[in-house]
Amino acid sequence: MKKFNYLAIFGLLLTAALGFTSCSDDDDEGGALDPPAFEASAAKYEISSNNSPYASIELTESGNYIIVNKGYNTASAPAKAANGKKSPISLLAKNMMAKTAKTKGHRVAPYSPILYGTYTKIDDNTYNLAGFGTVKVVTDGNGNAVSLDITPAGGQTVTYTATKQNKNLNSTNTNRLCRTWKIDGCRMYVKYNGRNMMDISANSMEELVVKIEAWMKANDPEYEPGDAGDIETLKETSPQQLVFTKTGTYMVYYKNSQLAVSTWRWCNAQETQIEYSWDNNFDSDNGLNGKVDVAFSGNKLLMTEKETETEDGETLETGLIFTMSEVK
Repeated sequence: MKKFNYLAIFGLLLTAALGFTSCSDDDDEGGALDPPAFEASAAKYEISSNNSPYASIELTESGNYIIVNKGYNTASAPAKAANGKKSPISLLAKNMMAKTAKTKGHRVAPYSPILYGTYTKIDDNTYNLAGFGTVKVVTDGNGNAVSLDITPAGGQTVTYTATKQNKNLNSTNTNRLCRTWKIDGCRMYVKYNGRNMMDISANSMEELVVKIEAWMKANDPEYEPGDAGDIETLKETSPQQLVFTKTGTYMVYYKNSQLAVSTWRWCNAQETQIEYSWDNNFDSDNGLNGKVDVAFSGNKLLMTEKETETEDGETLETGLIFTMSEVK
């Protein structure tokens, strides 16, 4: 049996904001998930005024706002493993962590590339964005958005030309998926030639790393501390919340308050797998795209990714599972 590639395994953990493998079949008990509280208000407004510091403002189904400032670059190169080579495990995980290395956005922090927080509705067209200010949607006679009146906290109202992006996603699983989620637990397994070699669960990514390192020390006589890589990085940058919206926005909020925004879409008719793209180019082969399985179990969201490597007749399968619940 060949020695585990621990750097590749920890490369997955260290760079993972999401990486999952299937642990149950789709549960059709859809009633366990109530409609999101702000379903009627959810929308994305793209701002076209040249003098606007904001590229877009999105109000999500769960009552969060996402403001992307101009100058935010969604594309980034995939992260690399500690040995300098691209890790073959989990493209999704690598790319999400690559974003955290470049993104300096913080929750409701002025002048950050991305602002994130909660909102409440003042009236039919006006919203209070906690920590930011108010936004009023101005419409034409047909109800179409034509501009936004933005009043930063303590500042003056400024009007910017804006258009509402149409919701082009609407189905049973879309309605289940599109809300804000928090991570309840995670699990990692490794199979060698189909046989379970490691299967560890934890309440958080940080705890999972500690348990895996302990397993390595106890089970591998050739283990050396360097085999685990820089696990301290994970403790600072583990994902905390995920947001999916019907306009195709996919956002991750990390423990260190960094934020990263991607784009998602369904990639099969059964709506059990999503495809994501960090540069909104699903047809490119630049390493910034990937696919993840999606399943629902009661009121839980399960997202799935695994990686299988075969060399000299030996197969190593690695999977990382996260279970999530809705943030209300």
